[in-house]
Amino acid sequence: MRATLLRCSIFVAVLLLSGCGEARNSGAPTIVSGGTARASVEQLRTATRPTTPTLVIVPADFAFVYSTTKCEERNEINTFDDTYTNFVPQNAYNAGTRTVALTLTANDLYQIYRVMLAIKFFSYPGALDTSEGDGRSASYNFYRVRVNNQLKELRWTDKHPLRNRTTPVSQTISDLYTLNNLLYQVSLRYSEVQQIKRGAGCT
Repeated sequence: MRATLLRCSIFVAVLLLSGCGEARNSGAPTIVSGGTARASVEQLRTATRPTTPTLVIVPADFAFVYSTTKCEERNEINTFDDTYTNFVPQNAYNAGTRTVALTLTANDLYQIYRVMLAIKFFSYPGALDTSEGDGRSASYNFYRVRVNNQLKELRWTDKHPLRNRTTPVSQTISDLYTLNNLLYQVSLRYSEVQQIKRGAGCT
């Protein structure tokens, strides 16, 4: 009888000690073997790993003039003055100068500035001239861009229009086509520009 009571007392004491140990360790992290522990560590590393910023911040003073002249008809976006101008010389169909108010949205300015950064526009020389093409329907492009109180100007003569281009062009010229096309597409989103009566173009 005494032996049985002794064994029961020992068993109860062991249970109590186990319970106290669990209570003391209840706030401690549980060590788990296998893939679960490794996954948790990797998640922690991923969460704390520095990432490369992808957001482009447009400078507060960002503004530009983009003017393109082809077959004597000139079209110009001017965000300094918030205007769009179409000019057709007197000897051409629908001659005259038409200027409308045009304020680009913050999103449009963001997209334009982002493309300028992507093509490294600010590292270009002041003038570019494509040598290919016959020049009969050349376009003359001019950019004036202000960024962080600095002005960048670029003049670019394109002697090889896209519709007639059959030979490869340099990466720089290809990038400028991308920028020109973006500026053209952006301008056409605005009803003020859509309503302008333009000239006949190249004939």
